[in-house]
Amino acid sequence: GTDRSSLLQSLMLQMEKYMSFAKELGERLYNGEHDSDCMFCDEGGDLLCCELCSNVQHAQCLEPPLTHGEATSLNLDWVCDSCISDLCAKK
Repeated sequence: GTDRSSLLQSLMLQMEKYMSFAKELGERLYNGEHDSDCMFCDEGGDLLCCELCSNVQHAQCLEPPLTHGEATSLNLDWVCDSCISDLCAKK
């Protein structure tokens, strides 16, 4: 429903905000190998890769949970909670 699409919209805007903030701070995009297991549930599978570090996470382990299809359709530049905390600490 519309709640869902506004949720996805706000997640996208939030991630774009973190990405542009990271760029302002001169953070480099992560270029190495990503982990193979979700940072929350320790399972493998279809994972979102953090743009700034090696962390990965299932779309359904996000808060609020997304389906993998939703995450894929957003084509999201995803930033993990740990990088978000680091960025917020630098504000």
